[in-house]
Amino acid sequence: MHNGCNMAKFRLASIRVYAWLFFVLVVFVPVSLGLKVISQLNGAGFRTRILTGIAVQMPASAAETFDITPVVNLIGTVHHPLVVLFLVILGGSGAALVLFLRHFVTPMESMVRTAGRIAGGQLKASMPAYRCTEIRRLKESYEELSVNLQEILLLTWNLTRHSSALLDRMSDNGPARPDTGASEPVHRNIALVRGELQTLESMIRSFDLYDVRFEKNRIMAANEPCSAMD
Repeated sequence: MHNGCNMAKFRLASIRVYAWLFFVLVVFVPVSLGLKVISQLNGAGFRTRILTGIAVQMPASAAETFDITPVVNLIGTVHHPLVVLFLVILGGSGAALVLFLRHFVTPMESMVRTAGRIAGGQLKASMPAYRCTEIRRLKESYEELSVNLQEILLLTWNLTRHSSALLDRMSDNGPARPDTGASEPVHRNIALVRGELQTLESMIRSFDLYDVRFEKNRIMAANEPCSAMD
C-alpha cells in the first residue's frame, strides 16, 4: 500500500512536469521565437536586407533614389501590436497553467494524500475544501467511505467481543469428563479461535477512528473523559 501511494505521488509529480513541458513547448517557445523575430523588424540589418531585396528588382538609377521610409513606417505600425499580442498570449497561457495546477493538480494531490491516510488506518482523515463542485463531491464521498468503513470495523469489534464472551462460557462449561480426553481438543480449538479474535481486535485497534477510541476493550467517545470508564 505504501508503494502504491508513492507511485501515485510520482504520477502526480509527472502531471506537474508534463503541464510545464506542455506550456514551454506549445506556448513559451513559439511566443519567444515570435518575439525574437518581431524584435528584428526594427533592426538595421533587417532594413538593409529589405533595401537590398528591393534594389535587386529595380534599375540601378532608381535603386539609388529609392526611399525606404514608407516600408519602415509600415513595419513599425505592425511591430507594436504584434509584440502586445504575443505578450498577451504568453501571459494568458501562464495564467491558464497556474489555474490548471491550482484547481486540478493540487486537488488530485490532496485526494492521493487523503486516500493514503485512509488506507493507512486514519479514518478521520479529510480533504481540504475546494470550490470545484466535483472536488466537493469527491470530498463527501471520501468522508462517506470513512464512515462506512468505521461502521464495519465497529460492528466487527462488537462481534469479536461477543464471540470472546461466548468462548469464555464454552470454556467454563466444557466436557465434565476430562479422563476421556475429549475436552483437550475442544479447549485447544477454543484457544486457537480466541487467538484469531485477539489478532482481529488488534487490527481494529490500529485504526485511527473518527470521534471514538478504544479503552480497556470498550468503545468510548473521543471526548469522553477517562474517569468515566472506571
